[in-house]
Amino acid sequence: MCGIVAYLGKDNAVPFLVGGLKRLEYRGYDSVGISFIQKNTGQIKTVKQSGSIEDLKVSKKFNGHIGIGHTRWATHGKACKRNAHPHVTYNNSLALVHNGIIENYKEIKNSFRDKYTINSDTDSEILLYLIYDVLQEVGDLYSAVKIATEKVIGAYAFILLDQQHPDTLICAKNGSSLCVGVDEGNYYVASDISAFNKNTNNFRFDASLEEVLHLITHEGYAKVYPKIFGESKGSEVAKAMDNARGGYFITVPSKYPTGAWYSYDDKTCDYSCMITEYTYWSLTSILGAQAYPGRFEEIKHEWKLNTLEKVKNGDPSIYSILTNFDYKLPTKLPDNNYNGFIISLNSKK
Repeated sequence: MCGIVAYLGKDNAVPFLVGGLKRLEYRGYDSVGISFIQKNTGQIKTVKQSGSIEDLKVSKKFNGHIGIGHTRWATHGKACKRNAHPHVTYNNSLALVHNGIIENYKEIKNSFRDKYTINSDTDSEILLYLIYDVLQEVGDLYSAVKIATEKVIGAYAFILLDQQHPDTLICAKNGSSLCVGVDEGNYYVASDISAFNKNTNNFRFDASLEEVLHLITHEGYAKVYPKIFGESKGSEVAKAMDNARGGYFITVPSKYPTGAWYSYDDKTCDYSCMITEYTYWSLTSILGAQAYPGRFEEIKHEWKLNTLEKVKNGDPSIYSILTNFDYKLPTKLPDNNYNGFIISLNSKK
């Protein structure tokens, strides 16, 4: 899972890109980067590196009304600057940020027949050059994207920046989330609506919540209460998850059974990881974190029970576990004022 953002409008894109990536950092912090069309040159300028957004070297001279950004959770290719996004064509004409997995990227790469030098280990750069390759034939970027995506297998969301068309962003999605916002002539695109909020104390969704709960459940509850929260087949949470997914799947199935309400599709996520994600979705939905306007549309491709009532009525097994006071799980959402707190786990059960 990665985070992508883009801006097109009247203002300088760079502050929004940096701020948006900070709010999306829960989606990945292995590497980070931005591309924008520099106002005084008309050229695509790209800065990227391994590490978090705090490490990105952003100059006060950076100024452009259009740009894209990315924060990466490494899947294809290790975490390093070479694999960081945005990816840019050899002639600096196109830049791309991508979230998702291109399942047939090796076949696409082989079809190039050494036509292009691929500098990274990512499937994302292959996607970029597929679009670029088609563009050389059809001459129109929008048409090239439509044709290229018909050749792609996988779930994805991506945004393209075109140096030749500095007033245009091209976005495409299939399965992965992508949100668009419009505000008085300014256009915003992001993986998650939380990136749009200019106030870093986002009152609708606390972006750090997912990673905090992952840590607590994976390293805490799963080990203290293995029969209940254990992240392997047979635990009570695992049984509930198998029911939610419509069966026992060691890896992500090609298609989830009809009626499944938990259908996480990240193929890099194994069975243990799936349990961690399932616990996160269930608990945050019970607490109300997934209920704000527009959230269901963002997440329904992988989680459909986004409110307390939906979990209580649709998945009573996980509801009874997560609301059992014996386990001392959170009963309310954090207020973004992190002044310290105490976690107390009693003896094993």
